[in-house]
Amino acid sequence: MTSYVVTLFLYNVKMVESKKKTRGAVTRDQFLSLALSSISEHGVSGISISGLATESGMTRPTFYSHFGDIDGLIAELWLERGEEWVLLMAAADENFDYRAELVTSLTEVFLHCHRNIHLKEIVAPLLQRTLKREFPGPAGYSVALWRMANRIGVVATARVWPAVVAAMALDDYLDDLQTSVFDLEPSSEGPLPEIEIPEVPGLSREIVEAVLTIVQSSGVEGLSMLRLGRVLRVTSGYLYPRIHNLPGVVGSCYQIVQDAAVKQNLALWSKLRLSPEGFARFIVGSVGSTRLHWRNFRSEVMIAAAHNPVLAASVTLSMEAFHRSLTRRTAALLFPRELVSQVALLVHTLLFGFTALSNAGIEVRDLAHVGVIRALLGRVAKRYVGFGKASVQVRPSLR
Repeated sequence: MTSYVVTLFLYNVKMVESKKKTRGAVTRDQFLSLALSSISEHGVSGISISGLATESGMTRPTFYSHFGDIDGLIAELWLERGEEWVLLMAAADENFDYRAELVTSLTEVFLHCHRNIHLKEIVAPLLQRTLKREFPGPAGYSVALWRMANRIGVVATARVWPAVVAAMALDDYLDDLQTSVFDLEPSSEGPLPEIEIPEVPGLSREIVEAVLTIVQSSGVEGLSMLRLGRVLRVTSGYLYPRIHNLPGVVGSCYQIVQDAAVKQNLALWSKLRLSPEGFARFIVGSVGSTRLHWRNFRSEVMIAAAHNPVLAASVTLSMEAFHRSLTRRTAALLFPRELVSQVALLVHTLLFGFTALSNAGIEVRDLAHVGVIRALLGRVAKRYVGFGKASVQVRPSLR
C-alpha cells in the first residue's frame, strides 16, 4: 500500500511539472508571437515590457523570468525564427511576400544588430552558417547574397517609399543565374571617397555631422537636444531657436547628405561608365569605412520613418529626388526603356542591403559581383535584344 501511495505521489509530481513546462512554453511562445507583431507595427524601439505584458495578460515578472529584458526577447526571437528569415530572404521563391510579418519584423531586427553587440553576436553566426550550408559554391553563394541584399533594401524601404517594390523584378533575373556566373574573382576595389557635406541655410555642416554621428550609432530615438548639444559643445538653449523638432531635422539631414552623395556618385559614375567592374566598385566601396556612418544613418532613418509619418514625408521626398536623378543617368545607358527605372531603384536597394549584410559579418568584397553583373546583362540581352553578347555602353555625351 505504501509503495502504491509513493508511486501515485511521484506520478502527480511529474504531471504538475509537465503542466508547468507546457504552460511555460505556451507563455514564451505567446510573448514571441506578440513581439513579432509589435515590431512589425511599432518597430524594435517601440516595443515595451509593459505593453507586451498588458497585451498578453501576463505579469511583468513572468516576462522577466523568460527573457530578462527587451534585448533578451529580441535575441530569443532571432534564435527561434532567424534561420527561417534568412532562407526566406535568400532563396529563390516566386511567392516571396515583402509585406509578410516575419519578413518585415526580422528585417528590422537584422538592421538593428549593427548597434547592438549582444544581438550581433547571435545574428552573424546564424546568418553565415545558414547561407554557407544552403548555398555552397561561390556562384550560388554570390547570387543568393545579391537576392538577399535586394530584398532587404525593398523590405526596409517599401513602407516609406512604395515605388521601390519595382526592384523586386531582379528576382526573375536571378533565378538559376548561378549556372551563368563564370567570373568568380572577388573585387579588389577600395572604398568610395567620403561624402562632402555642403553648407545649407538653417543647418550648419557641424549640426548635420553631429546628427549623423548620433543617429548612426544610437538610432533616431537616441537623438535629443541635450545629446546634440554635448556633441556640438553648445547648450540646448543655443539649439532651440534653430531647431524646433528633431524628426524634421533628421529628415532635413537625410535630404542634405543623400543629395550630396548622389552628386558625388554621378560624377564618379561618369568616370567609371558603370561597367560591371564600375558597379562592383560602388557595391564594395559603399561598405567601406569612408561611407559607413552615412549608410548606417540611412538605415536607421529608414527604420524610424516606417513608424513616424513626419520623418517618412521627408524621406519620401528625398527618395523621389534620388530616383529622378538616377533615372536620368540610367536612361543614358543602353538599357531597354522599361528597365531604366528598375535599374535606378537597384542602385538604392542593393547598396542598402549589402551595407546591412556587411554589418552582420558578410565579406561583401569576396563575392563574385562582376560575374553576377555580367550574367545579369546576358539575361537582359537574351530577353530584350535576342541571343548575343550583352554590354552596357555609355552614350558619347557622358564619356
